[in-house]
Amino acid sequence: MRFILTLLDSRIYPTHQSAKDYLASEAALGNIFPSGTYAIHRSIVEKLVAAMTKALRRDIYNLKNPGILINEITYPPKQDPLLGVGYSCVYWIDHACEPDKSDFPRSRRSRLVSALKQPFASLKKSIYMRDIISTFFLHHFLYWLEALSLLGIITNGVFSLIKLRNNLLVSILILDSSKLI
Repeated sequence: MRFILTLLDSRIYPTHQSAKDYLASEAALGNIFPSGTYAIHRSIVEKLVAAMTKALRRDIYNLKNPGILINEITYPPKQDPLLGVGYSCVYWIDHACEPDKSDFPRSRRSRLVSALKQPFASLKKSIYMRDIISTFFLHHFLYWLEALSLLGIITNGVFSLIKLRNNLLVSILILDSSKLI
């Protein structure tokens, strides 16, 4: 029996180039994710934000001193509360900003035309994501920054916030231009 994937050093690899080519193709994406990749990313964002909401809290390492420098922390707690949410903290904004490529043709002009033809579908998706993000930021933004700092990746958070800001600005421009038609 031949397999198209193999597990090596806790990583999954395709066994043949043709398998890799297929799995990366648009046809495979349509078969693997029939609801579209945007729906998958939205689901991932929901799960990542839920995990962070459950885990993140003020002074998560019980350091007691809010002014302590990161290099003064000698060790994380035995039961590191950030162990299970490290990926969530780093990559949730990347998933939130992943565009819905399944609905739009390749060119920028045709993407805009498609968005303008169906402004309410885009608006509904945007409002849903906006609500998830704004609720998380309202209640957990500082805890998220603290977690990034403790993980030693605060700059990733800064770049993610810039990416989110740019993504939101593009969404606002598209929605505003749809009102003109």
